[in-house]
Amino acid sequence: MKRILAVFAFLAALVFVASPSYALYPVNDDVPGRDVFVPFFLVEIGGGGEDSLLIIQETGRQGGGSYAENLKYYFYDIDSNFCGDGPLKISKGGVCAASVYDMIRQLQGGYRENLKYDLDGDGTADHYAGYIQIINNTALNSTTKTYTARSYVNNLVAMMYQIDTEGGFATLVNIPVLEYAIDADSSYLRFPASSTDPFTN
Repeated sequence: MKRILAVFAFLAALVFVASPSYALYPVNDDVPGRDVFVPFFLVEIGGGGEDSLLIIQETGRQGGGSYAENLKYYFYDIDSNFCGDGPLKISKGGVCAASVYDMIRQLQGGYRENLKYDLDGDGTADHYAGYIQIINNTALNSTTKTYTARSYVNNLVAMMYQIDTEGGFATLVNIPVLEYAIDADSSYLRFPASSTDPFTN
């Protein structure tokens, strides 16, 4: 009987002393942001097999309202060399779905060559690989190279499907978005100044 009371006393102490858990690992705590970073893509060169599919959604802004967004993507190879860019548009409250294979086909030939990668190690390039930075250019002042106050609205969320139609698999991952603080000191922000030197002010 004393053992049972001791066990109950111990359990009661745990209940009153233990603090609650507010987050579960690895549950994501995703919030909307302004710019999108695709940390990797892997696309079969011939098409029809493995591909990365991007989904970007305009969620509206806090307090109501939505915006049409003009996005610009920048491709980089696995060694972080610039490999081309292009536009993406998304309507108010809309969803932009894009195949990375189709986006690569729109790049100049030399840039496509730089993205080639030998995944299976047989000496022949069989995939395109790298990463993508997607910048929200909607409120970018191209003359002063600064963002306006409107551009700090965090209204984009993004996901990526990695699919292989021949292999019969698909997986989904949430893509990181860069969240900006409203009314923050933005004098330090940088953005791609040119297609050849994307990290220069």
